[in-house]
Amino acid sequence: MTANHKNAARIFEAVSHPARLQVLTELSERDLMVFELVQLTGLQQSPLSQHLRRLRDLRLVTSRKKGKNIQYALTPGIAEKIVLFTLRNFST
Repeated sequence: MTANHKNAARIFEAVSHPARLQVLTELSERDLMVFELVQLTGLQQSPLSQHLRRLRDLRLVTSRKKGKNIQYALTPGIAEKIVLFTLRNFST
């Protein structure tokens, strides 16, 4: 197995979690602050932050500080393609 296969498997593993997929879906609509993601997903801030860290580590999302808040955005490229593919092909 190559490093590319391992990286791809990590990305698919991360995206396969329902909460992380929901976060990516919300971010496909617009950039969001953490408190907005808490409201939209219904997750507590602590577990949400863990999911965001995992997505950030895999470079699926980016973050930037805006005042006292942190705003997250979907990373252009593969993250957008994964979310759009999933929404087009698996939404009911």
